[in-house]
Amino acid sequence: MRDPLRYKFDRLLDDLDQRFRARTFHDHGEELAQYWKPLAEGKETRWYWLRRPITLPPIW
Repeated sequence: MRDPLRYKFDRLLDDLDQRFRARTFHDHGEELAQYWKPLAEGKETRWYWLRRPITLPPIW
């Protein structure tokens, strides 16, 4: 991707990442590990898999 377009995408993704971080917290993947085997086995290390919403829905 050419630099001007890449810069726009980077800005957009940075904004989305900041919004996601503001609404979640790092729980070391404990919540999702209950439902996703690779994460429970320690095979997934992407930062967003290690976060969960600050407030979970009542039926969770």
